[in-house]
Amino acid sequence: MSGMIYLYMDDCDLFYNKAIAAGATSLRVPTNEAYGDRSCGVKDIGGNQWWIAGPAKKSE
Repeated sequence: MSGMIYLYMDDCDLFYNKAIAAGATSLRVPTNEAYGDRSCGVKDIGGNQWWIAGPAKKSE
């Protein structure tokens, strides 16, 4: 049985990149949201979905 996990952390890009390097599948690349957060999603090899959010990065 798979599940869905939602985490709020300082750097969702770091989590996303580590998850992809470990074999996860991208569900959504890190994206700045209109409401001020940055979010992304991955699916691990067990079928679990990980949705990660954090403060939006400032545009460069």
